[in-house]
Amino acid sequence: AGSTGSSRSPLADSLAVSLALDAGSYAVGERVQVSIIARNVTARTLKVTFPTAERADFIVRKGSKAIWQWGAGIVFAQTVERETIAPWDSLVFGTQWNQVLPDGTNPKLGAYTIQGILKISPEIATKEKRFGIVD
Repeated sequence: AGSTGSSRSPLADSLAVSLALDAGSYAVGERVQVSIIARNVTARTLKVTFPTAERADFIVRKGSKAIWQWGAGIVFAQTVERETIAPWDSLVFGTQWNQVLPDGTNPKLGAYTIQGILKISPEIATKEKRFGIVD
């Protein structure tokens, strides 16, 4: 099978990449704990390559507008790093969002989505997860 213009990584079929939140809704200012899980769903050891020191990124959106991105403004070391994932094992990368927007304000009450991106080459994005900021 040759390349037919598909940008799908061979790893995409071997890695189950998902996103986990610690809750479905948060009070204003409450920390949002989020993790990206990359699970090897094969019986063989996988090698993944990260083109920089960044392992994962997280983007919060209100509707279609990105309002916060974990990696925005961070300079990551330009060092290629490789990791192995044993059969059926997972890599987990997590962070917290303290609900502060880039302009220093807090987001308003309402519905939001968050998406994770595993920063391997090529990147694999998770499905978006919905959460609410509530009174």
